[in-house]
Amino acid sequence: MQAEPFADFAVANAGDAGLLGVALDPDFETNHYIYFALTQNGSATDNALSRTDTRVVRLTAAGNTAVPNSEQVIVVIPGSPLPGHEGGNVHFGPDGKLYLSIGDRRFNNFPNEEAQQLDKLAGRMLRLNPDGTIPADNPYPDNMTFAYGLRNSFDFTFDPLSGLLLATENGPSGEDELNLIESGMNYGWPDVSGVEDTPDEQTFAAATPNYRSPLTILGRAPTGIDVNLADAYGAEFNGDLFVAEYVHGTVKRIHLTADRRTVFSVDTFADGIPGGLNDLAFGPDGLIYISTSESIARLVPQ
Repeated sequence: MQAEPFADFAVANAGDAGLLGVALDPDFETNHYIYFALTQNGSATDNALSRTDTRVVRLTAAGNTAVPNSEQVIVVIPGSPLPGHEGGNVHFGPDGKLYLSIGDRRFNNFPNEEAQQLDKLAGRMLRLNPDGTIPADNPYPDNMTFAYGLRNSFDFTFDPLSGLLLATENGPSGEDELNLIESGMNYGWPDVSGVEDTPDEQTFAAATPNYRSPLTILGRAPTGIDVNLADAYGAEFNGDLFVAEYVHGTVKRIHLTADRRTVFSVDTFADGIPGGLNDLAFGPDGLIYISTSESIARLVPQ
């Protein structure tokens, strides 16, 4: 780790809030832009007060630090001060657009009906131009919403083999999801949690043409997600999707069908990793890197 931080942000960090996502611009080698998603409440220092907004800011890199005073606010998403379910990850899609996950921003015992309201910005996946403006081809006119009806997507990834957007979803206990996120689709929350297996949920699904079921149900509190494109763990794992699960310190391997739109099988790849798994990514060496509340770990083949 470098002796000096790349950058320092004043954040509201109650509940799930804080500095939540980072993405390099697709043209980083030319423009040196890095985008960060974070929560703030107007304070000039870190604090445990509830956030008032989620925002994406852009810094310009100069080697191992940010250029002084280069911070540009790309977008500000206002929200209620009640902490919880922030989402807050940010990635660029293969279309060059900036995608941002926003949770329903409620505590576990307060399901948020705003996740079903298109005039709100809670419980959804947002799609933006890199400058924060709304793309003309978004599914809803003059609306950042790409997909909605989500409870709390901690992370998402664009499958490099298909371009499809795959996201983890923290649901109520035992109903955590893996979703295939598509333009204009509704993922049911709070009317559906997990698979639609109650009469009320089935009624909602039948009455909602753009509703989509999860690809599969995952373990407790899935967080980071990435696709393996290397043979570091063996050729049989190349092309598989990997997901970190916070509560039990587990990494799941998910084998997809040839069209990448259906789950073929789910296996435990590693477990018992301490510290709570916050994120997962494959490094240039083809190995899995995991961030926890204590460290960054690398999973080495044995």
